[in-house]
Amino acid sequence: MARRRVIDIGDAPLYGIPEAAFYMDIPVSTLRSWVSGRVYPTQHGPKFFHPLIDIADHREQLLSFYNLVEAHVISTFRRHHNIPVPKIRDAMDYLRGRINHSHPLVTRDFYTFGRDLIVKELGIANDKVEVIVNASQKGQIEFGEVLKMYLKRIKRTATGFPQQIFPLRKSLPLNQPEVIEIDPTIAFGHPVLKGTGVTIAMLLDRHQYGRTAREIAEDYSLDEGEVQTAIEYYQEAA
Repeated sequence: MARRRVIDIGDAPLYGIPEAAFYMDIPVSTLRSWVSGRVYPTQHGPKFFHPLIDIADHREQLLSFYNLVEAHVISTFRRHHNIPVPKIRDAMDYLRGRINHSHPLVTRDFYTFGRDLIVKELGIANDKVEVIVNASQKGQIEFGEVLKMYLKRIKRTATGFPQQIFPLRKSLPLNQPEVIEIDPTIAFGHPVLKGTGVTIAMLLDRHQYGRTAREIAEDYSLDEGEVQTAIEYYQEAA
């Protein structure tokens, strides 16, 4: 009997580009270029910007949860650390050569050092010894002081793969509360109020029909402050 292929739910195509861009607070045109590439003009004629993210469904242009995490990571590098796209691409190419996974940005914890990306790797000579590798410089080992940039809004399983993500609004500080949760196993991967399974879309819909945050919280036995934060979070994006 033929064995069934087990599909990682993190790889399931769930989100259209506009929807994913809305959730991650990224311009649609920017996310589209990251997953599909684009042609851009130069003095020497048109050139093609190759995609950074291997989208889950190329034909239907659908992203997976892992793609959302990749977009979050790239956006954080660009928005908060001003890492140039070529450095990000070099880091991804380096990691693809080291690990057998199509989503290298979701498999490692990253740091920053100036405008380079640093990643912890196991030593070549001794697989039990960690070394600091400059992934943007094709594996050059760094011994200087490294500024840790662990992306705390990505929660991982025991094996190190992303399980939940708590999206960021670019107009808010990095320490904004983790109220909105995206988990591919809950509500088909749509944003929910953390720990409840109540979708943000439902909260917004009831609010638009005149219900206050307090009334919604009472209806569903939720925390009023979290309901208000969630409503304001996506109202601003909308």
